[in-house]
Amino acid sequence: HLEQAHPIPPYLARGGFGPKRGAPGREAVISPLMGRDDLPAGTFDAVMTFIQALTEAAKRSKQTLLVASIPDSEVEYGNEAGKHAQIRLEHTFGRLESIWKPVTPAEGFEIVRRRLFGDVSDPAARDAVCQEFARLYNDASSGDFPQEAASPAYLDELKRSYPVHPEVFQQLYETWSTLERFQRTRGVLRLMALIIHELWARGDQSRIIMPGALPLDAGKVRGEFLRYLSPTWEAVIDNDVDGPNSEPVLIDQSNVRLGQHQAARRVARTIFLASAPTVAEQGVRGVESARIRLGSLEPNVPLHVANEAIQQLGERATYLYGGSGRYWYDTRPNLNRTADARAAQIPDYELTAEIRKRLVAGSGGRGTADNPFGGVHIFPVASDVPDDGQVRLVVLPADAPHASGGESAAKSAAMALLDSRGATSRLGKNMAVFLAADRDGAQSLQAGVRQYLAWREIEERKDELNLDTHGRRQAQENLGRWNATVDGRVQEAYAWLLAPRQEGSGPWELDIQRVTGQTPYIRRVVTALRQGQLLIETLSPKVLRMAIDRWYWKGDETHLDLKRLWETFTNYGYMERLRDGDVLRAAVAEGVRSPDFFGYAAGVSKEGRFEGLVFNQQYSPDRVMLDGLAVLVRPEAAIAQIDRDERGRTGPTGGTGETGQTGGGGGGRTGQTAATGPSGGTAGRPPARRFHATVDVNPVRPLPALTQIVEEVVQHLAAASGVSVRLVLEIDAAAPAGMSEDLKRTVSENAKTLNFRSAEFETE
Repeated sequence: HLEQAHPIPPYLARGGFGPKRGAPGREAVISPLMGRDDLPAGTFDAVMTFIQALTEAAKRSKQTLLVASIPDSEVEYGNEAGKHAQIRLEHTFGRLESIWKPVTPAEGFEIVRRRLFGDVSDPAARDAVCQEFARLYNDASSGDFPQEAASPAYLDELKRSYPVHPEVFQQLYETWSTLERFQRTRGVLRLMALIIHELWARGDQSRIIMPGALPLDAGKVRGEFLRYLSPTWEAVIDNDVDGPNSEPVLIDQSNVRLGQHQAARRVARTIFLASAPTVAEQGVRGVESARIRLGSLEPNVPLHVANEAIQQLGERATYLYGGSGRYWYDTRPNLNRTADARAAQIPDYELTAEIRKRLVAGSGGRGTADNPFGGVHIFPVASDVPDDGQVRLVVLPADAPHASGGESAAKSAAMALLDSRGATSRLGKNMAVFLAADRDGAQSLQAGVRQYLAWREIEERKDELNLDTHGRRQAQENLGRWNATVDGRVQEAYAWLLAPRQEGSGPWELDIQRVTGQTPYIRRVVTALRQGQLLIETLSPKVLRMAIDRWYWKGDETHLDLKRLWETFTNYGYMERLRDGDVLRAAVAEGVRSPDFFGYAAGVSKEGRFEGLVFNQQYSPDRVMLDGLAVLVRPEAAIAQIDRDERGRTGPTGGTGETGQTGGGGGGRTGQTAATGPSGGTAGRPPARRFHATVDVNPVRPLPALTQIVEEVVQHLAAASGVSVRLVLEIDAAAPAGMSEDLKRTVSENAKTLNFRSAEFETE
């Protein structure tokens, strides 16, 4: 009936149902007829009339199925004629069609499996492998894998798609099928055939073919993927996915934990499969970390291995982007490359300044329980560390690290600073301790600081660099991450405490110990010093007396210069390291309260008398002076003087003088010597009421001398009760040849600014 009503076109009558394999069917059959009436096949309208009649005939037939496969894209239907034919055909079939989607992903699993594999020869072995993967997904914490992977249905899906992991089909059918040239069934079959053949040729022993196992380094497999992508993706695969010298390969080679599982390579392949077809215009781009782990992690491989591989790739890959827990590859280099280039150009002095700033911030407040030092000196030169009788912590720079065993830059730097204070020798060598970085930790710290400074510059220049929203977010996130990383690496790196010590009069050495932990470095240093008795903050009079007996009172000595004793503590490493002079003052004040240790005197007269003797009574530490006049007095000598004074004050009737005191305890004599008046004078002499002194100071380097004068004279006067001090600086400059007008103007203006009380130039 059809043939009688509508003659079959000649090319159909000859059995020709389309062009050769691979050519677009519509162009070869229909579109060339458009606008032509001189062809044996007839006209375009005649063919369309025949097709319409064919659909009507199929509709009336009870056992006839007319199938039309209509192109989806411009690539397939070709030119304008093909597009016009496409529209006419869709309209013709649309009147009567019953649309059938031939292959769903689940059906695709079956098609590929049946076309490429035979029947499963050992169902029990298959089930055991699938159960192993299912346990991996079920035993993991929430969020480690996609939620559907832990469902019972996923186990059935594993069995249906075996020996291919469902995630491979999921990405090919749902992600790659969005590409215009990728055919859902034929494309998947062709690609999987190449993958399976390559794995078979390599003797791959994987239990299931996962996204992480795809051999993208094989030429044919890579070429098949690149058929559907732009040519620029070849560089992405070579550099960041699966090239022989790609970043994932280098990461696996440099990290034993990752390398034994090829973790970085598997993660990179998984991300590529899931993200390569996506485009920048998509609102949500990339693949979640959970799905990366699903596609790359095998049973019996620790979860942290995949996580570490993801992190390492995120830090080092050139074309890998990340944000909000998602990762994707792009053909444009990411900001990591920009950051790496900038990091390599950062000068060393910027690294030093940044590390120093963080160490200063972590030093704590001076004079606190965590920081009892007189000062914490970060990367100083020798002249920056005062020699003033206070224990000081010197933090050595990262380029002078220490490593256990043998010599180290830290030991050399510490000994050099210990020997000198700039142009002069250092006297108080026992008052310095050093903190140095570990050699490996210093390298890691410096690398981290480079990254932090590079990302800080990128974030500051985000407008100039014209960063998009993702780039700005990436810069901000990396800046925060590297900031926290550097803080942690500072604490980890500075882990060696070097404390000077000395055996008798032998050479100076360094007592070196490792101080590690999670607490700030200043707290770890102080804890180690206290536990090792390397820093004494409270000295008992008993220990002080033992030190005196050992080093000084070996014969008939009656007293000891207190300043000399203090200098012994500060200058020699065989003595205890006292925090500062207050520790010695407190020990002396406590010791004079008992008759068992020593007495204290403000000075010794020419006649050998102890002036202001205090023995076996309360005394304030603030009144103990380390000034070169004050002395510690042997108990026997103190008792002898007190006895002499009492005998001198006692008359024939046994009376007692006005100011004398008697009594005692503990078997000794007590009381201040009777010759001492209430204002510190001596009986029979009026007390001193005024002190005046004049001293010449080197005008070229006046500060050292002025500092010493203030510390050793002025401070004692100012601290005494009832004493007011007025300090006047007198300047006397002479120029026989005369002074220039510029000099006069400069000096006059500066003197006025500094509020000089008088400043005059004289002509005579």
